[in-house]
Amino acid sequence: VLTFLTVLAIVFGTLYHVGMMSFHSWSQHFPFGSSSSSKETAFGETYERISAIDIDAAMLEITIQPGETYAADYKGTSRQTPTLTYRNGTLTVKQEDDLRFLKWKDMRGDAKLTITIPDSAKLDSLNIDLSMGEVLIHTLSVKQADISASMGNVEMTDFSADSLLVDASMGNVEVYTEKNK
Repeated sequence: VLTFLTVLAIVFGTLYHVGMMSFHSWSQHFPFGSSSSSKETAFGETYERISAIDIDAAMLEITIQPGETYAADYKGTSRQTPTLTYRNGTLTVKQEDDLRFLKWKDMRGDAKLTITIPDSAKLDSLNIDLSMGEVLIHTLSVKQADISASMGNVEMTDFSADSLLVDASMGNVEVYTEKNK
Protein backbone atom coordinates (compact mmCIF):
# COMPACT_ATOMS: atom_id res chain seq x y z
CA VAL A 1 0.00 0.00 0.00
CA LEU A 2 2.82 2.42 0.88
CA THR A 3 4.56 1.70 -2.43
CA PHE A 4 1.36 2.33 -4.35
CA LEU A 5 0.78 5.66 -2.57
CA THR A 6 4.37 6.71 -3.19
CA VAL A 7 4.13 5.96 -6.92
CA LEU A 8 0.78 7.74 -7.10
CA ALA A 9 2.24 10.81 -5.35
CA ILE A 10 5.21 10.86 -7.77
CA VAL A 11 2.95 10.62 -10.82
CA PHE A 12 0.55 13.33 -9.62
CA GLY A 13 3.43 15.57 -8.52
CA THR A 14 5.18 15.23 -11.85
CA LEU A 15 2.02 15.92 -13.84
CA TYR A 16 1.21 18.93 -11.68
CA HIS A 17 4.68 20.48 -11.91
CA VAL A 18 4.94 20.15 -15.68
CA GLY A 19 1.47 21.66 -15.89
CA MET A 20 -0.27 18.76 -17.59
CA MET A 21 -2.61 18.58 -14.63
CA SER A 22 -3.59 21.48 -12.46
CA PHE A 23 -6.29 22.39 -10.02
CA HIS A 24 -7.53 24.86 -12.62
CA SER A 25 -8.36 22.04 -15.04
CA TRP A 26 -10.40 20.39 -12.27
CA SER A 27 -12.24 23.57 -11.28
CA GLN A 28 -15.00 22.86 -13.75
CA HIS A 29 -15.79 19.67 -11.80
CA PHE A 30 -14.85 20.67 -8.26
CA PRO A 31 -15.33 23.95 -6.32
CA PHE A 32 -11.60 24.71 -5.92
CA GLY A 33 -8.80 25.94 -8.10
CA SER A 34 -7.64 29.24 -9.46
CA SER A 35 -7.56 30.84 -12.85
CA SER A 36 -4.71 30.00 -15.17
CA SER A 37 -1.76 32.33 -15.53
CA SER A 38 -1.68 31.71 -19.28
CA LYS A 39 -4.68 33.70 -20.51
CA GLU A 40 -4.70 34.76 -24.13
CA THR A 41 -3.79 38.31 -24.99
CA ALA A 42 -3.31 40.27 -28.20
CA PHE A 43 -2.10 43.74 -29.11
CA GLY A 44 -0.76 45.65 -32.06
CA GLU A 45 1.24 48.79 -32.72
CA THR A 46 1.88 50.78 -35.89
CA TYR A 47 4.99 52.83 -36.54
CA GLU A 48 5.94 55.68 -38.83
CA ARG A 49 9.14 53.94 -39.96
CA ILE A 50 11.31 51.03 -38.81
CA SER A 51 14.96 51.05 -39.82
CA ALA A 52 16.23 48.39 -37.41
CA ILE A 53 14.77 45.43 -35.52
CA ASP A 54 16.36 43.94 -32.41
CA ILE A 55 14.64 40.87 -30.91
CA ASP A 56 15.72 38.97 -27.79
CA ALA A 57 13.11 36.31 -27.01
CA ALA A 58 12.80 33.10 -25.03
CA MET A 59 9.92 31.35 -26.79
CA LEU A 60 8.18 32.91 -29.74
CA GLU A 61 7.15 32.40 -33.35
CA ILE A 62 8.46 35.42 -35.22
CA THR A 63 7.10 36.31 -38.64
CA ILE A 64 8.38 39.26 -40.65
CA GLN A 65 6.20 39.87 -43.68
CA PRO A 66 5.48 42.50 -46.31
CA GLY A 67 2.55 44.86 -45.91
CA GLU A 68 1.31 48.40 -46.42
CA THR A 69 2.56 49.87 -43.12
CA TYR A 70 5.15 49.33 -40.42
CA ALA A 71 3.46 47.34 -37.66
CA ALA A 72 3.95 44.73 -34.94
CA ASP A 73 1.22 42.43 -33.66
CA TYR A 74 1.35 39.89 -30.83
CA LYS A 75 -1.08 37.12 -30.05
CA GLY A 76 -0.48 34.50 -27.40
CA THR A 77 -0.40 33.75 -23.72
CA SER A 78 -0.12 36.69 -21.35
CA ARG A 79 2.78 35.07 -19.52
CA GLN A 80 4.85 35.03 -22.71
CA THR A 81 3.99 38.59 -23.79
CA PRO A 82 7.07 40.42 -25.06
CA THR A 83 7.81 44.07 -24.39
CA LEU A 84 8.00 46.22 -27.52
CA THR A 85 9.81 49.55 -27.46
CA TYR A 86 10.38 51.94 -30.34
CA ARG A 87 13.05 54.60 -30.37
CA ASN A 88 14.73 56.48 -33.23
CA GLY A 89 13.49 54.01 -35.84
CA THR A 90 14.55 50.90 -33.91
CA LEU A 91 11.96 48.37 -32.83
CA THR A 92 13.22 46.43 -29.81
CA VAL A 93 11.42 43.29 -28.69
CA LYS A 94 12.33 41.73 -25.34
CA GLN A 95 10.77 38.61 -23.90
CA GLU A 96 11.86 37.41 -20.48
CA ASP A 97 14.21 34.45 -20.60
CA ASP A 98 13.16 32.91 -17.29
CA LEU A 99 11.76 29.61 -18.54
CA ARG A 100 12.56 27.83 -15.26
CA PHE A 101 9.20 28.79 -13.82
CA LEU A 102 7.25 28.49 -17.05
CA LYS A 103 5.03 25.45 -16.71
CA TRP A 104 4.16 23.12 -19.54
CA LYS A 105 0.60 24.48 -19.62
CA ASP A 106 2.03 27.95 -20.33
CA MET A 107 3.93 26.61 -23.33
CA ARG A 108 0.82 25.16 -24.92
CA GLY A 109 -0.82 27.56 -27.28
CA ASP A 110 0.91 30.00 -29.49
CA ALA A 111 3.04 33.03 -28.84
CA LYS A 112 3.22 34.77 -32.20
CA LEU A 113 4.81 38.07 -33.10
CA THR A 114 4.16 39.39 -36.60
CA ILE A 115 6.14 42.36 -37.85
CA THR A 116 5.02 44.02 -41.07
CA ILE A 117 7.44 45.99 -43.23
CA PRO A 118 6.54 47.63 -46.59
CA ASP A 119 8.03 45.91 -49.68
CA SER A 120 10.04 48.95 -50.72
CA ALA A 121 11.81 49.35 -47.34
CA LYS A 122 15.37 48.25 -46.65
CA LEU A 123 16.28 47.83 -42.99
CA ASP A 124 19.69 48.89 -41.68
CA SER A 125 19.86 45.90 -39.34
CA LEU A 126 17.96 42.85 -38.17
CA ASN A 127 19.13 41.10 -35.00
CA ILE A 128 17.21 38.12 -33.66
CA ASP A 129 18.28 36.04 -30.66
CA LEU A 130 15.63 33.36 -30.06
CA SER A 131 15.93 30.55 -27.53
CA MET A 132 13.00 28.46 -28.74
CA GLY A 133 10.64 28.98 -31.67
CA GLU A 134 10.45 29.69 -35.35
CA VAL A 135 11.69 32.59 -37.46
CA LEU A 136 9.78 33.13 -40.71
CA ILE A 137 10.92 35.99 -42.94
CA HIS A 138 9.09 36.81 -46.17
CA THR A 139 10.13 39.47 -48.69
CA LEU A 140 12.63 41.54 -46.73
CA SER A 141 15.77 43.45 -47.61
CA VAL A 142 18.37 44.40 -44.96
CA LYS A 143 21.91 45.70 -44.87
CA GLN A 144 23.05 43.54 -41.94
CA ALA A 145 21.28 40.53 -40.41
CA ASP A 146 22.29 38.36 -37.44
CA ILE A 147 19.79 35.60 -36.68
CA SER A 148 20.22 33.01 -33.93
CA ALA A 149 17.58 30.37 -33.14
CA SER A 150 18.82 27.93 -30.51
CA MET A 151 15.90 25.48 -30.82
CA GLY A 152 13.85 26.13 -33.91
CA ASN A 153 13.84 26.67 -37.63
CA VAL A 154 14.69 29.72 -39.68
CA GLU A 155 12.85 30.08 -42.99
CA MET A 156 13.55 32.95 -45.37
CA THR A 157 11.66 33.60 -48.61
CA ASP A 158 12.76 36.38 -50.97
CA PHE A 159 15.21 37.66 -48.37
CA SER A 160 18.27 39.71 -49.24
CA ALA A 161 21.06 40.97 -46.99
CA ASP A 162 24.39 42.67 -47.65
CA SER A 163 25.78 40.78 -44.63
CA LEU A 164 24.12 37.70 -43.14
CA LEU A 165 24.92 35.42 -40.19
CA VAL A 166 22.45 32.65 -39.30
CA ASP A 167 22.84 30.12 -36.48
CA ALA A 168 20.22 27.43 -35.87
CA SER A 169 21.77 25.18 -33.24
CA MET A 170 18.93 22.64 -33.16
CA GLY A 171 16.90 23.39 -36.25
CA ASN A 172 16.94 23.94 -39.97
CA VAL A 173 17.77 26.96 -42.06
CA GLU A 174 15.78 27.15 -45.29
CA VAL A 175 16.23 29.86 -47.91
CA TYR A 176 13.81 30.17 -50.80
CA THR A 177 13.09 32.48 -53.66
CA GLU A 178 9.42 32.73 -54.54
CA LYS A 179 10.16 30.52 -57.56
CA ASN A 180 11.79 27.60 -55.71
CA LYS A 181 9.46 27.34 -52.74
